Amino acid sequence: RDLHRLIRRQRQMCIRDRNVNAYKTILSGDLNNDDPNLIDPEDLLTHPQRIDNSYHVVRASMADVNTIMDGFVISGGNTASWKGGGFECSYCVATISNCIFSRNAADSGGAIDSFQNNALGDSLKIVNCTFTSNFALSLGGAINNEQSGLLVKECSFEKNCTDFLGGALCNYASYITLERCCVEANTAVQGGGIANYSSGLIMRNCVVAGNKAKGNDSDEGLGAGVLNSNNNPSFFNVHIDNCTFTGNVAQHVGGAIFNDSVSDSNLTNSILWGDSDEVWSNTGTTINVSYCDVQGECLGIGNIDVNALFVAPGNWDQNDTPNDPNDDFWVDGDYHLKSQGWRWDSKRKRWDYDEVTSRCIDAGNPGCQLGDELLSIPGYPDNPYAQNIRLNMGAYGGTAEAAMPPYGWTLLADLTNDGIVNIEDLQIQANSWLSECSEDCSGELDRKENELFGKVVDLADFALLANDWLEITTWY
Repeated sequence: RDLHRLIRRQRQMCIRDRNVNAYKTILSGDLNNDDPNLIDPEDLLTHPQRIDNSYHVVRASMADVNTIMDGFVISGGNTASWKGGGFECSYCVATISNCIFSRNAADSGGAIDSFQNNALGDSLKIVNCTFTSNFALSLGGAINNEQSGLLVKECSFEKNCTDFLGGALCNYASYITLERCCVEANTAVQGGGIANYSSGLIMRNCVVAGNKAKGNDSDEGLGAGVLNSNNNPSFFNVHIDNCTFTGNVAQHVGGAIFNDSVSDSNLTNSILWGDSDEVWSNTGTTINVSYCDVQGECLGIGNIDVNALFVAPGNWDQNDTPNDPNDDFWVDGDYHLKSQGWRWDSKRKRWDYDEVTSRCIDAGNPGCQLGDELLSIPGYPDNPYAQNIRLNMGAYGGTAEAAMPPYGWTLLADLTNDGIVNIEDLQIQANSWLSECSEDCSGELDRKENELFGKVVDLADFALLANDWLEITTWY
Protein backbone atom coordinates (compact mmCIF):
# COMPACT_ATOMS: atom_id res chain seq x y z
CA ARG A 1 0.00 0.00 0.00
CA ASP A 2 2.82 2.43 0.89
CA LEU A 3 4.57 1.62 -2.40
CA HIS A 4 1.41 2.41 -4.38
CA ARG A 5 1.08 5.72 -2.53
CA LEU A 6 4.70 6.59 -3.30
CA ILE A 7 4.29 5.77 -7.01
CA ARG A 8 1.08 7.80 -7.21
CA ARG A 9 2.73 10.77 -5.47
CA GLN A 10 5.75 10.66 -7.81
CA ARG A 11 3.46 10.47 -10.84
CA GLN A 12 1.52 13.54 -9.63
CA MET A 13 4.78 15.44 -9.06
CA CYS A 14 5.95 14.61 -12.59
CA ILE A 15 2.72 15.87 -14.12
CA ARG A 16 2.81 19.04 -12.04
CA ASP A 17 6.48 19.92 -12.54
CA ARG A 18 7.11 18.99 -16.18
CA ASN A 19 7.37 21.64 -18.89
CA VAL A 20 5.46 20.37 -21.91
CA ASN A 21 6.65 23.27 -24.08
CA ALA A 22 10.33 22.83 -23.36
CA TYR A 23 10.28 19.02 -23.45
CA LYS A 24 7.86 18.01 -26.17
CA THR A 25 6.40 14.58 -26.71
CA ILE A 26 5.35 14.46 -30.36
CA LEU A 27 2.79 12.11 -31.86
CA SER A 28 3.05 12.41 -35.62
CA GLY A 29 1.25 10.99 -38.62
CA ASP A 30 4.23 11.86 -40.83
CA LEU A 31 5.27 8.23 -41.33
CA ASN A 32 8.18 8.98 -43.67
CA ASN A 33 9.31 12.07 -41.78
CA ASP A 34 9.26 14.14 -44.96
CA ASP A 35 6.47 16.69 -44.41
CA PRO A 36 7.52 20.19 -45.55
CA ASN A 37 7.89 22.73 -42.78
CA LEU A 38 6.19 25.58 -44.63
CA ILE A 39 2.92 24.86 -46.35
CA ASP A 40 -0.39 26.72 -46.50
CA PRO A 41 -3.04 24.92 -44.37
CA GLU A 42 -5.34 24.77 -47.42
CA ASP A 43 -2.73 22.63 -49.20
CA LEU A 44 -2.20 20.10 -46.41
CA LEU A 45 -4.49 17.42 -47.83
CA THR A 46 -3.16 17.51 -51.38
CA HIS A 47 0.56 18.02 -50.86
CA PRO A 48 2.39 15.04 -52.46
CA GLN A 49 4.69 14.59 -49.45
CA ARG A 50 1.70 14.14 -47.12
CA ILE A 51 -0.45 11.65 -49.00
CA ASP A 52 1.33 8.75 -47.29
CA ASN A 53 0.63 10.15 -43.80
CA SER A 54 -1.48 8.33 -41.25
CA TYR A 55 -5.23 8.97 -41.53
CA HIS A 56 -5.46 9.59 -37.77
CA VAL A 57 -2.76 10.21 -35.21
CA VAL A 58 -4.93 9.21 -32.23
CA ARG A 59 -8.24 7.34 -32.13
CA ALA A 60 -10.45 6.81 -29.09
CA SER A 61 -13.81 5.10 -28.69
CA MET A 62 -15.88 4.81 -25.51
CA ALA A 63 -13.17 6.63 -23.53
CA ASP A 64 -14.73 7.54 -20.16
CA VAL A 65 -14.19 10.44 -17.77
CA ASN A 66 -11.13 8.74 -16.26
CA THR A 67 -9.27 8.96 -19.58
CA ILE A 68 -6.77 11.83 -19.82
CA MET A 69 -4.48 12.80 -22.69
CA ASP A 70 -2.07 15.43 -21.40
CA GLY A 71 0.97 17.23 -22.78
CA PHE A 72 1.36 15.99 -26.37
CA VAL A 73 2.07 17.63 -29.71
CA ILE A 74 -0.20 16.01 -32.31
CA SER A 75 0.50 16.70 -35.98
CA GLY A 76 0.62 15.21 -39.44
CA GLY A 77 -2.75 13.45 -39.55
CA ASN A 78 -4.01 13.52 -43.14
CA THR A 79 -7.22 12.03 -44.54
CA ALA A 80 -9.64 13.34 -47.15
CA SER A 81 -12.21 10.60 -46.58
CA TRP A 82 -12.30 10.29 -42.78
CA LYS A 83 -12.88 12.47 -39.73
CA GLY A 84 -10.37 13.72 -37.20
CA GLY A 85 -6.91 13.92 -38.71
CA GLY A 86 -5.30 14.54 -35.33
CA PHE A 87 -7.78 12.82 -33.04
CA GLU A 88 -10.92 10.86 -33.90
CA CYS A 89 -13.08 10.58 -30.80
CA SER A 90 -16.37 8.62 -30.80
CA TYR A 91 -18.58 8.12 -27.74
CA CYS A 92 -15.75 9.82 -25.90
CA VAL A 93 -15.91 11.92 -22.71
CA ALA A 94 -12.20 12.04 -21.95
CA THR A 95 -10.13 15.12 -21.00
CA ILE A 96 -7.53 16.54 -23.40
CA SER A 97 -5.21 19.05 -21.75
CA ASN A 98 -1.98 20.93 -22.44
CA CYS A 99 -1.77 19.64 -26.01
CA ILE A 100 -0.81 21.27 -29.30
CA PHE A 101 -2.65 20.27 -32.48
CA SER A 102 -0.88 21.52 -35.58
CA ARG A 103 -0.95 20.82 -39.32
CA ASN A 104 -3.56 18.08 -39.26
CA ALA A 105 -6.10 17.72 -42.07
CA ALA A 106 -9.28 15.72 -42.67
CA ASP A 107 -12.66 15.82 -44.34
CA SER A 108 -14.13 17.16 -41.07
CA GLY A 109 -12.44 18.00 -37.81
CA GLY A 110 -8.93 18.68 -39.07
CA ALA A 111 -7.48 18.36 -35.56
CA ILE A 112 -10.32 16.72 -33.60
CA ASP A 113 -13.62 15.16 -34.59
CA SER A 114 -15.94 14.35 -31.68
CA PHE A 115 -19.24 12.63 -32.34
CA GLN A 116 -22.05 10.85 -30.52
CA ASN A 117 -20.92 11.21 -26.93
CA ASN A 118 -24.23 12.56 -25.61
CA ALA A 119 -25.40 9.04 -24.86
CA LEU A 120 -22.79 8.88 -22.09
CA GLY A 121 -24.31 11.91 -20.35
CA ASP A 122 -21.10 13.92 -20.16
CA SER A 123 -18.83 16.10 -22.31
CA LEU A 124 -15.47 15.83 -23.94
CA LYS A 125 -13.26 18.36 -22.16
CA ILE A 126 -10.45 20.26 -23.88
CA VAL A 127 -8.35 22.44 -21.58
CA ASN A 128 -5.35 24.71 -22.21
CA CYS A 129 -4.70 23.43 -25.72
CA THR A 130 -3.45 25.17 -28.87
CA PHE A 131 -4.87 24.56 -32.35
CA THR A 132 -2.92 26.09 -35.20
CA SER A 133 -2.82 25.63 -38.99
CA ASN A 134 -5.24 22.70 -39.20
CA PHE A 135 -7.55 22.16 -42.19
CA ALA A 136 -10.86 20.46 -42.99
CA LEU A 137 -12.55 20.08 -46.34
CA SER A 138 -16.05 20.54 -44.99
CA LEU A 139 -16.62 21.03 -41.24
CA GLY A 140 -14.41 22.41 -38.47
CA GLY A 141 -10.89 23.34 -39.49
CA ALA A 142 -9.70 22.54 -35.96
CA ILE A 143 -12.67 20.84 -34.25
CA ASN A 144 -15.89 19.31 -35.54
CA ASN A 145 -18.38 18.51 -32.78
CA GLU A 146 -21.39 16.42 -33.85
CA GLN A 147 -24.16 15.08 -31.61
CA SER A 148 -21.88 15.65 -28.66
CA GLY A 149 -21.28 17.71 -25.57
CA LEU A 150 -18.04 19.70 -25.61
CA LEU A 151 -16.38 21.93 -23.02
CA VAL A 152 -13.42 24.03 -24.23
CA LYS A 153 -11.50 26.14 -21.70
CA GLU A 154 -8.44 28.38 -22.02
CA CYS A 155 -7.64 27.24 -25.55
CA SER A 156 -6.35 29.16 -28.56
CA PHE A 157 -7.36 28.65 -32.20
CA GLU A 158 -5.22 30.34 -34.83
CA LYS A 159 -4.91 30.08 -38.63
CA ASN A 160 -7.20 27.07 -38.98
CA CYS A 161 -9.40 26.89 -42.07
CA THR A 162 -12.06 24.93 -43.91
CA ASP A 163 -13.71 25.08 -47.32
CA PHE A 164 -17.18 25.18 -45.75
CA LEU A 165 -18.34 25.62 -42.10
CA GLY A 166 -16.34 26.70 -39.05
CA GLY A 167 -12.74 27.75 -39.60
CA ALA A 168 -11.89 26.96 -35.97
CA LEU A 169 -14.94 25.04 -34.72
CA CYS A 170 -18.10 23.56 -36.18
CA ASN A 171 -20.89 22.54 -33.83
CA TYR A 172 -23.79 20.46 -35.20
CA ALA A 173 -26.77 19.08 -33.25
CA SER A 174 -24.67 19.47 -30.11
CA TYR A 175 -23.90 21.60 -27.09
CA ILE A 176 -20.65 23.47 -26.70
CA THR A 177 -19.27 25.78 -24.00
CA LEU A 178 -16.21 27.97 -24.62
CA GLU A 179 -14.59 29.75 -21.69
CA ARG A 180 -11.56 32.07 -21.82
CA CYS A 181 -10.66 31.03 -25.35
CA CYS A 182 -8.98 32.97 -28.15
CA VAL A 183 -10.26 32.45 -31.71
CA GLU A 184 -8.09 34.40 -34.16
CA ALA A 185 -7.24 34.50 -37.87
CA ASN A 186 -9.31 31.47 -38.87
CA THR A 187 -11.06 31.20 -42.24
CA ALA A 188 -14.15 29.49 -43.66
CA VAL A 189 -16.86 30.06 -46.27
CA GLN A 190 -19.36 30.44 -43.42
CA GLY A 191 -18.53 30.89 -39.76
CA GLY A 192 -14.93 32.02 -40.12
CA GLY A 193 -14.30 31.45 -36.42
CA ILE A 194 -17.23 29.35 -35.20
CA ALA A 195 -20.17 27.77 -37.05
CA ASN A 196 -22.99 26.79 -34.72
CA TYR A 197 -25.68 24.88 -36.60
CA SER A 198 -28.81 23.44 -34.91
CA SER A 199 -26.90 23.53 -31.64
CA GLY A 200 -26.54 25.20 -28.28
CA LEU A 201 -23.63 27.59 -27.72
CA ILE A 202 -22.33 29.28 -24.58
CA MET A 203 -19.33 31.63 -24.77
CA ARG A 204 -17.75 33.44 -21.84
CA ASN A 205 -14.66 35.68 -21.71
CA CYS A 206 -13.52 34.86 -25.23
CA VAL A 207 -11.66 36.93 -27.82
CA VAL A 208 -12.85 36.45 -31.41
CA ALA A 209 -10.60 38.49 -33.71
CA GLY A 210 -9.35 38.65 -37.27
CA ASN A 211 -11.43 35.78 -38.64
CA LYS A 212 -12.74 35.73 -42.22
CA ALA A 213 -15.84 34.35 -43.93
CA LYS A 214 -15.06 34.19 -47.65
CA GLY A 215 -17.35 33.45 -50.57
CA ASN A 216 -18.71 34.82 -53.83
CA ASP A 217 -22.34 33.65 -53.67
CA SER A 218 -25.08 35.37 -51.66
CA ASP A 219 -25.30 32.40 -49.27
CA GLU A 220 -21.55 32.45 -48.63
CA GLY A 221 -19.28 34.82 -46.74
CA LEU A 222 -21.56 34.90 -43.68
CA GLY A 223 -20.59 35.22 -40.03
CA ALA A 224 -16.87 35.90 -39.86
CA GLY A 225 -16.75 35.66 -36.06
CA VAL A 226 -19.68 33.39 -35.18
CA LEU A 227 -22.46 31.98 -37.34
CA ASN A 228 -25.61 30.72 -35.62
CA SER A 229 -28.13 28.99 -37.86
CA ASN A 230 -31.26 26.87 -37.43
CA ASN A 231 -31.07 26.99 -33.64
CA ASN A 232 -34.63 25.76 -33.21
CA PRO A 233 -36.24 24.45 -31.08
CA SER A 234 -35.66 26.89 -28.26
CA PHE A 235 -33.54 24.54 -26.11
CA PHE A 236 -30.69 25.17 -28.56
CA ASN A 237 -29.94 28.51 -26.90
CA VAL A 238 -27.08 30.87 -27.72
CA HIS A 239 -25.57 32.86 -24.85
CA ILE A 240 -22.52 35.06 -25.41
CA ASP A 241 -21.28 36.94 -22.35
CA ASN A 242 -18.20 39.08 -21.72
CA CYS A 243 -16.63 38.48 -25.12
CA THR A 244 -14.65 40.73 -27.48
CA PHE A 245 -15.20 40.71 -31.25
CA THR A 246 -12.92 42.78 -33.46
CA GLY A 247 -11.30 42.71 -36.89
CA ASN A 248 -13.59 39.97 -38.22
CA VAL A 249 -14.37 40.34 -41.93
CA ALA A 250 -17.35 38.78 -43.73
CA GLN A 251 -17.51 38.86 -47.52
CA HIS A 252 -21.25 39.55 -47.25
CA VAL A 253 -22.79 40.15 -43.79
CA GLY A 254 -22.26 39.32 -40.13
CA GLY A 255 -18.71 40.47 -39.52
CA ALA A 256 -18.92 39.68 -35.81
CA ILE A 257 -22.08 37.57 -35.53
CA PHE A 258 -24.59 36.23 -38.06
CA ASN A 259 -27.91 34.84 -36.79
CA ASP A 260 -30.38 32.93 -38.95
CA SER A 261 -33.51 31.30 -37.50
CA VAL A 262 -32.26 31.50 -33.93
CA SER A 263 -35.10 31.27 -31.42
CA ASP A 264 -33.24 32.44 -28.30
CA SER A 265 -29.98 34.39 -28.48
CA ASN A 266 -28.52 36.60 -25.74
CA LEU A 267 -25.51 38.88 -26.11
CA THR A 268 -24.41 40.67 -22.93
CA ASN A 269 -21.45 42.58 -21.48
CA SER A 270 -19.52 42.27 -24.74
CA ILE A 271 -17.58 44.49 -27.14
CA LEU A 272 -18.16 44.37 -30.90
CA TRP A 273 -15.88 46.96 -32.47
CA GLY A 274 -13.94 47.19 -35.72
CA ASP A 275 -15.53 44.27 -37.58
CA SER A 276 -16.74 44.59 -41.20
CA ASP A 277 -20.19 44.85 -39.59
CA GLU A 278 -21.31 43.73 -36.18
CA VAL A 279 -24.58 41.80 -35.70
CA TRP A 280 -26.77 40.59 -38.56
CA SER A 281 -30.05 38.79 -37.93
CA ASN A 282 -32.40 37.29 -40.52
CA THR A 283 -36.15 36.95 -40.23
CA GLY A 284 -37.24 34.45 -37.59
CA THR A 285 -34.38 35.34 -35.25
CA THR A 286 -34.72 36.65 -31.73
CA ILE A 287 -31.60 38.26 -30.29
CA ASN A 288 -31.41 40.22 -27.06
CA VAL A 289 -28.44 42.57 -26.83
CA SER A 290 -27.78 44.40 -23.56
CA TYR A 291 -24.86 46.18 -21.92
CA CYS A 292 -22.66 45.86 -24.99
CA ASP A 293 -20.46 48.26 -26.92
CA VAL A 294 -21.63 47.84 -30.51
CA GLN A 295 -20.17 49.93 -33.31
CA GLY A 296 -22.99 51.48 -35.32
CA GLU A 297 -25.46 51.40 -32.43
CA CYS A 298 -27.74 48.60 -31.29
CA LEU A 299 -31.08 48.82 -29.52
CA GLY A 300 -31.17 47.39 -26.02
CA ILE A 301 -30.71 48.32 -22.37
CA GLY A 302 -27.31 49.76 -21.49
CA ASN A 303 -25.80 49.49 -24.99
CA ILE A 304 -23.26 52.11 -26.09
CA ASP A 305 -21.52 53.02 -29.34
CA VAL A 306 -18.06 54.40 -28.53
CA ASN A 307 -14.49 53.42 -29.39
CA ALA A 308 -13.57 50.58 -27.03
CA LEU A 309 -10.00 51.94 -26.64
CA PHE A 310 -8.12 48.66 -26.68
CA VAL A 311 -4.51 48.90 -25.47
CA ALA A 312 -3.32 47.74 -28.92
CA PRO A 313 -6.03 46.97 -31.50
CA GLY A 314 -5.32 44.10 -33.85
CA ASN A 315 -5.13 44.97 -37.53
CA TRP A 316 -5.03 43.53 -41.03
CA ASP A 317 -1.62 44.05 -42.65
CA GLN A 318 -2.03 44.55 -46.41
CA ASN A 319 1.38 42.98 -47.08
CA ASP A 320 2.33 45.87 -49.41
CA THR A 321 -0.46 44.84 -51.83
CA PRO A 322 -3.46 47.06 -50.98
CA ASN A 323 -5.36 45.92 -54.07
CA ASP A 324 -5.06 42.23 -53.26
CA PRO A 325 -6.86 41.25 -50.02
CA ASN A 326 -6.01 37.58 -50.50
CA ASP A 327 -2.51 37.96 -49.07
CA ASP A 328 -3.48 40.15 -46.10
CA PHE A 329 -2.54 38.75 -42.71
CA TRP A 330 -3.82 39.41 -39.21
CA VAL A 331 -1.59 41.12 -36.63
CA ASP A 332 -2.74 40.24 -33.13
CA GLY A 333 -3.52 42.94 -30.57
CA ASP A 334 -3.96 43.49 -26.84
CA TYR A 335 -7.65 43.77 -25.94
CA HIS A 336 -7.29 45.01 -22.38
CA LEU A 337 -9.01 48.39 -21.97
CA LYS A 338 -7.15 51.66 -21.49
CA SER A 339 -7.72 53.49 -18.21
CA GLN A 340 -6.55 56.56 -16.34
CA GLY A 341 -7.11 54.47 -13.24
CA TRP A 342 -5.36 51.15 -13.62
CA ARG A 343 -5.20 48.49 -16.31
CA TRP A 344 -3.19 45.29 -16.65
CA ASP A 345 -0.03 45.40 -18.79
CA SER A 346 0.09 41.86 -20.20
CA LYS A 347 3.64 42.25 -21.58
CA ARG A 348 5.32 43.53 -18.44
CA LYS A 349 2.96 41.69 -16.08
CA ARG A 350 2.17 44.71 -13.97
CA TRP A 351 -0.49 47.38 -13.50
CA ASP A 352 -0.18 50.57 -15.54
CA TYR A 353 -2.32 53.58 -16.53
CA ASP A 354 -3.10 55.62 -19.65
CA GLU A 355 -4.10 59.16 -20.62
CA VAL A 356 -7.62 58.07 -21.59
CA THR A 357 -10.28 55.75 -20.18
CA SER A 358 -12.49 53.31 -22.06
CA ARG A 359 -16.24 53.77 -21.63
CA CYS A 360 -16.49 49.96 -21.57
CA ILE A 361 -14.92 49.87 -18.11
CA ASP A 362 -17.54 49.41 -15.38
CA ALA A 363 -20.28 49.60 -18.02
CA GLY A 364 -21.54 46.02 -17.82
CA ASN A 365 -24.83 44.94 -16.31
CA PRO A 366 -24.88 46.48 -12.79
CA GLY A 367 -26.79 43.45 -11.51
CA CYS A 368 -23.92 41.09 -12.37
CA GLN A 369 -21.42 39.94 -9.78
CA LEU A 370 -17.88 41.28 -10.19
CA GLY A 371 -16.44 37.79 -10.28
CA ASP A 372 -12.66 37.98 -9.94
CA GLU A 373 -12.41 41.72 -10.67
CA LEU A 374 -10.17 43.37 -8.09
CA LEU A 375 -11.50 46.14 -5.87
CA SER A 376 -8.05 47.70 -5.56
CA ILE A 377 -4.53 47.13 -6.84
CA PRO A 378 -2.61 44.47 -4.88
CA GLY A 379 -0.40 46.30 -2.41
CA TYR A 380 -2.58 49.43 -2.50
CA PRO A 381 -5.66 48.68 -0.37
CA ASP A 382 -6.45 52.42 -0.09
CA ASN A 383 -5.85 53.08 -3.78
CA PRO A 384 -6.83 56.76 -4.35
CA TYR A 385 -6.97 56.53 -8.14
CA ALA A 386 -9.43 53.81 -9.13
CA GLN A 387 -11.98 51.29 -7.95
CA ASN A 388 -14.22 48.76 -9.66
CA ILE A 389 -17.94 49.24 -9.02
CA ARG A 390 -19.48 47.31 -11.88
CA LEU A 391 -18.53 44.55 -14.27
CA ASN A 392 -16.43 45.51 -17.28
CA MET A 393 -17.56 44.84 -20.82
CA GLY A 394 -15.38 42.62 -22.97
CA ALA A 395 -13.27 39.50 -22.57
CA TYR A 396 -11.55 40.59 -19.34
CA GLY A 397 -14.74 41.55 -17.52
CA GLY A 398 -15.15 39.47 -14.37
CA THR A 399 -11.47 38.45 -14.36
CA ALA A 400 -8.50 39.53 -12.28
CA GLU A 401 -7.17 41.48 -15.30
CA ALA A 402 -10.20 43.77 -15.57
CA ALA A 403 -9.25 47.44 -15.81
CA MET A 404 -10.29 49.88 -13.07
CA PRO A 405 -11.79 53.29 -13.89
CA PRO A 406 -10.82 56.52 -12.15
CA TYR A 407 -13.14 57.66 -9.37
CA GLY A 408 -16.37 59.19 -10.62
CA TRP A 409 -16.16 57.44 -13.98
CA THR A 410 -19.21 55.30 -13.35
CA LEU A 411 -22.33 55.10 -11.22
CA LEU A 412 -23.79 51.86 -9.92
CA ALA A 413 -27.37 52.94 -10.66
CA ASP A 414 -26.74 54.32 -14.16
CA LEU A 415 -28.75 51.50 -15.72
CA THR A 416 -28.90 53.19 -19.13
CA ASN A 417 -25.15 53.94 -19.33
CA ASP A 418 -25.88 57.55 -20.30
CA GLY A 419 -23.84 59.12 -17.48
CA ILE A 420 -26.68 60.28 -15.20
CA VAL A 421 -29.09 58.59 -12.80
CA ASN A 422 -32.59 59.81 -13.50
CA ILE A 423 -36.16 58.79 -14.28
CA GLU A 424 -35.06 56.53 -17.14
CA ASP A 425 -33.01 54.40 -14.76
CA LEU A 426 -35.86 54.31 -12.26
CA GLN A 427 -38.22 53.09 -14.98
CA ILE A 428 -35.93 50.20 -15.88
CA GLN A 429 -35.72 49.18 -12.22
CA ALA A 430 -39.49 49.51 -11.83
CA ASN A 431 -40.10 47.19 -14.80
CA SER A 432 -38.70 44.29 -12.78
CA TRP A 433 -39.95 45.41 -9.37
CA LEU A 434 -40.51 42.51 -6.95
CA SER A 435 -40.16 39.98 -9.76
CA GLU A 436 -37.74 37.09 -9.41
CA CYS A 437 -34.76 37.45 -11.71
CA SER A 438 -33.90 34.21 -13.47
CA GLU A 439 -31.04 36.06 -15.19
CA ASP A 440 -29.02 39.01 -13.88
CA CYS A 441 -31.50 41.91 -13.60
CA SER A 442 -29.88 45.28 -14.17
CA GLY A 443 -32.01 46.83 -11.39
CA GLU A 444 -30.91 44.25 -8.81
CA LEU A 445 -28.15 46.52 -7.57
CA ASP A 446 -27.20 44.85 -4.29
CA ARG A 447 -26.57 41.55 -6.14
CA LYS A 448 -27.90 39.59 -3.17
CA GLU A 449 -30.35 36.73 -3.08
CA ASN A 450 -33.50 37.07 -1.00
CA GLU A 451 -33.89 34.10 1.40
CA LEU A 452 -37.44 33.49 0.19
CA PHE A 453 -37.43 34.54 -3.46
CA GLY A 454 -33.82 34.41 -4.63
CA LYS A 455 -32.69 37.33 -6.76
CA VAL A 456 -35.38 40.01 -6.68
CA VAL A 457 -35.52 43.80 -7.18
CA ASP A 458 -36.68 45.22 -3.85
CA LEU A 459 -36.33 48.16 -1.47
CA ALA A 460 -32.63 47.52 -0.89
CA ASP A 461 -32.01 48.00 -4.62
CA PHE A 462 -34.22 51.08 -4.75
CA ALA A 463 -32.20 52.61 -1.90
CA LEU A 464 -29.01 52.18 -3.90
CA LEU A 465 -30.59 53.88 -6.90
CA ALA A 466 -31.83 56.73 -4.67
CA ASN A 467 -28.31 57.15 -3.31
CA ASP A 468 -27.07 57.94 -6.84
CA TRP A 469 -30.10 60.03 -7.81
CA LEU A 470 -29.19 62.86 -10.22
CA GLU A 471 -25.49 62.16 -9.82
CA ILE A 472 -23.45 62.36 -13.02
CA THR A 473 -20.23 60.72 -14.21
CA THR A 474 -17.02 62.63 -14.89
CA TRP A 475 -17.33 61.98 -18.66
CA TYR A 476 -20.97 63.15 -18.87
